[in-house]
Amino acid sequence: MWEAIAYVSSGLTLAAFVAAVAAWILKGKSEEKANLISLADSAAKVRLVQDALEFFHVDTKFLSPKQQLEVALEQISNRAERFRIIAFLIGFLAVVAASLSAYAISQNNIPRPKDSVSFSIPSGWTFSDVAMAIAQQNNMNIKFSNCSDAAKNTIINPGSIQADNIVFLIEALSSRFIDRAISYKVISLSDRGIYEILCD
Repeated sequence: MWEAIAYVSSGLTLAAFVAAVAAWILKGKSEEKANLISLADSAAKVRLVQDALEFFHVDTKFLSPKQQLEVALEQISNRAERFRIIAFLIGFLAVVAASLSAYAISQNNIPRPKDSVSFSIPSGWTFSDVAMAIAQQNNMNIKFSNCSDAAKNTIINPGSIQADNIVFLIEALSSRFIDRAISYKVISLSDRGIYEILCD
């Protein structure tokens, strides 16, 4: 039974494990009482059954009928109170288990912050210089396709730039061209170790 704890990996499985342990303990206690009753002699069986149904036995044969009624009503009241306490406890544990499950599920759905990359562009650097330096942050090279020399040599405004990844960072350079607008897209060819810049 206890080796199953290795498989507890979330709030839902924890709640299921706690319920299984509680059921296992209750089953063991019930079987213990049943075995005790079945092994007892016939004279003791009646008393054991009564004790199993109540937490304490009251001998009422020397009491008046009115007192016997009061004892019976008190035992019924006590049994109802025990039932209410057990029902409350089960409800409370269900709420705790549901809360743990909801928390575990919500933790799995929280968007994780994306890793971002940044680059500080020095003054006077060209599009080609900056793109190559950014690619080398990821130990890759740049390949220009359909890009004129004028496009590659366009000066980039200096300053810091940041994006979610290298491809987006190189694409974000288009907003920092000083004297011309160049339309392009970037493709990561990681198997070949290059970022390809395709100019329109």
